[in-house]
Amino acid sequence: MPGIKSVYQDAIKKGHNAAWDGQWTKAVAEYRRALAEFPDDVNVRLSLAHALEESGQFESAVREYRHVAQAQPRDPIPLTHVAEMQIKMRKPGEAAATYLSIAEMYLKFKLKSKAIETWSKAAELEPDRTDVHQRLAEAYEQNAQRPLAAQEYLAIARIYQKRGDQTKALSFAQRAVSIDPNN
Repeated sequence: MPGIKSVYQDAIKKGHNAAWDGQWTKAVAEYRRALAEFPDDVNVRLSLAHALEESGQFESAVREYRHVAQAQPRDPIPLTHVAEMQIKMRKPGEAAATYLSIAEMYLKFKLKSKAIETWSKAAELEPDRTDVHQRLAEAYEQNAQRPLAAQEYLAIARIYQKRGDQTKALSFAQRAVSIDPNN
């Protein structure tokens, strides 16, 4: 059943005005009032998520950004906001996992440089994840960026060395040398 358009428009107007004035609590209330009329409006959900973020309600902002991500599965921006919120909430593992999802999305769109950038963010958040370094190494290798690929293979070797798996550590170190023997 469609909502009342005049209530919806009034709520959006008041929500935008409150956001403009930095009155985030009021903006949140108005955006929720608009969504009560038309719950599938992605733009209002984005505005609500932003207002929630600005008011420090990170968990609620994440829920709204995830809702938008589900409504727009080909758009990496809402998930990027989710990852940023997870970082603010000091959840680096969750943020890294979100960045991995975003990187896979970029790969589907054949945006390898954006995928590499996103994997790099995941690697910064969780430097001991071999899967992230492996993806980076393979991507650099495919792009003929041998020194960067070798660095990633060395990072994997260090991780395995820290874990006490000398066989795997040596294997990845040898892989690094074979890719970039002049380093």
